[in-house]
Amino acid sequence: METKLKEFENICKTESENDKMQLEKEFDEKVKTAIEKEISEYKNSLENKFKNEKIELEKEYYTQKVQHEINSKKNIYLEIENEKKELFNILKDKLTNYCQSKDYENNFEKIYKFAKTYLDNENDFTVCVLERDVEKLKKIENCNIEILPNKYIGGILIKSKTKIVDNTIYTNLKEKIYGTKENN
Repeated sequence: METKLKEFENICKTESENDKMQLEKEFDEKVKTAIEKEISEYKNSLENKFKNEKIELEKEYYTQKVQHEINSKKNIYLEIENEKKELFNILKDKLTNYCQSKDYENNFEKIYKFAKTYLDNENDFTVCVLERDVEKLKKIENCNIEILPNKYIGGILIKSKTKIVDNTIYTNLKEKIYGTKENN
């Protein structure tokens, strides 16, 4: 009987050892599967986080790029406007000096006749000139005269019932520098 008990004990030990190995193998596979799943989920989570951060960084980059372009264009525009103002003031000073010269006095009649050509032979009109040009105009023609403010520098503005012909130096200078169209 003792041999049978020993045999039974050996069979139990063998069976127990086989069950233990089988359980360990199953446990290892479950742990391995669980770890692989956790790693995969963590990897996917990191990839999604990276994609979202990348999208946010790209948004910020393009927002800043557009803002930089807008600011650059604003600065260029302001610089151009400042250059135009400076050029306008320089030319205004030079033209003011010209309007006090003999050349201007000699050309005043031509300026008047050129402006008058736009009236299409209308006879009822008023000529607007600077106060210093009134005497020059009276030598050319007897007409209604109004005094222009000094900002007009020189030249002639003619008003009829249907038209205004602005051939003043100030208006022409503004048109050339700023591209405006004021009554000319």
